Amino acid sequence: LWLPPLAAQENTMRRTLFTLACWLVLAPIAARKDVSAAPSKTLRPNILIILTDDMGYGDVAILNRDSRIPTPNLDRLAREGLIFTDAHSSGSYCVPSRYGLLTGRYMWRTRLGSGGNLANFAGTLIEPGRKTLADLLRGAGYFTGLVGKWHQGIDWKLRDESAREVIRVHPNYQDFRNIDFASPVLKGPNDYGFDYSFATAGSAEMNPSTFIENNRATIVPTLSSQQAKETNGQWYGRDDNIIAEGYTMDRLVPTLSKKACDFVEMATRTRPGQPFFLYYAMTAPHNPIVPNREFVGAS
Repeated sequence: LWLPPLAAQENTMRRTLFTLACWLVLAPIAARKDVSAAPSKTLRPNILIILTDDMGYGDVAILNRDSRIPTPNLDRLAREGLIFTDAHSSGSYCVPSRYGLLTGRYMWRTRLGSGGNLANFAGTLIEPGRKTLADLLRGAGYFTGLVGKWHQGIDWKLRDESAREVIRVHPNYQDFRNIDFASPVLKGPNDYGFDYSFATAGSAEMNPSTFIENNRATIVPTLSSQQAKETNGQWYGRDDNIIAEGYTMDRLVPTLSKKACDFVEMATRTRPGQPFFLYYAMTAPHNPIVPNREFVGAS
């Protein structure tokens, strides 16, 4: 089963209509298909949600004959599965669309209201005690995983706790010395129903530029944007980032894709008989766009 990806383009509200609601039909459709054929214990299909960032439904070739992007694998999934063409998004950009997918609620019910984005270190957005899609599926016996862009806020451990409220409203907090990146976060993806997580805090160009695995930074970020640029020869999207050694834009998508595949392998090999749910929230094609060498000249 394949469904059109999220279109989060700010300049065209029409393109946002193919969104998260499409993905949510995956479980009920798959389950309904087998209702008459199998016992209830077999009615729990594995669920994979792939959420792309800033991708229009017209970018997929099978949905748009004028698309200039070859998408043979998505086209095959579409031909062999189902395509849904009437769906609606809870918001036209990152934070509200993710909040709506995970909680089933509108963004304007949050502390951010109907507008605004979530700042780099603003803290978790999902309210304490709020059940998520991952909570629901874990309660139904699923092994749950998140790989990719989280962007629902993380509560980092602070050396000076009095700055907590300042950080929640500051659009671009820069006192990195006050954030204890070496310690587990106080609240992150694993606190919202995910048994496993490997994520970026926000978009690829947002602070901190490091991977966070099971609520802990895999490498403590120490490099400035200029230092990382001099070392890796890449643009990082902002001039005021703090970046981990080895964190490069060209390997971002391959790293996340491998982690997504690793999760599926782990779930199927070590947990036979238990269904899995993987939420793979890609950082692409949202900026910064740094092509991989293997694709030079190919697109």
